Amino acid sequence: MSNAPFPFFAVIVLAFIFLFLPEMAIYTVQAAKANDVAEQTTKHAELVGGITDEVKARFKETLKEKGLNPDLFTVSYSREGEVEHRGKFVVQVKGSFTFRAFNFLGTGRGLIKVPITATDSGMSEVWIR
Repeated sequence: MSNAPFPFFAVIVLAFIFLFLPEMAIYTVQAAKANDVAEQTTKHAELVGGITDEVKARFKETLKEKGLNPDLFTVSYSREGEVEHRGKFVVQVKGSFTFRAFNFLGTGRGLIKVPITATDSGMSEVWIR
């Protein structure tokens, strides 16, 4: 008789895992893509010699290539413009992901918004004269 509640709780725990696991996988993929975008933007800025209009345009292209929504993801830079050789800068990509697993009957209740942040730092490789 003492083992009677176990199947009930096991079903609840398994249901929670099966509902939450696909959303968690999508969140993980988007976080990894945001990290890739930050790394690619930083590498491009290093090769160009700073945060130029070309780097900003390339950021938008990279977002589209990775399948991330440009309305949900933004970028910020610690410095803008040309950066002298060995000058450091930071690129930070911010976005959000909404967990919809607990949105019962489409009412909008139970939506959980989680931030996605990817930060990368770089150093200019271009001599400016």
